[in-house]
Amino acid sequence: MTYDPLNPVEFEQFLQNFRKEYIVIYQQALKSGALPKLEEHDHTLAKCILIITASKFEPTTKKGKEILRNLQHFI
Repeated sequence: MTYDPLNPVEFEQFLQNFRKEYIVIYQQALKSGALPKLEEHDHTLAKCILIITASKFEPTTKKGKEILRNLQHFI
């Protein structure tokens, strides 16, 4: 049996918070004027925004950073 530290409500709330932040940053990117001409169905912008958004959710504690390093190693 696997232990999940988030209950279903907390998990959904986390995903909603991430989604909201992603949309805000995506809209800012579109309005920024910093984008080159992109081909239709080019997901590069979405990937870049995903990385930017994820960086806002990076752990800041020593334990959190250690967990992130371990997960990056094993996943």
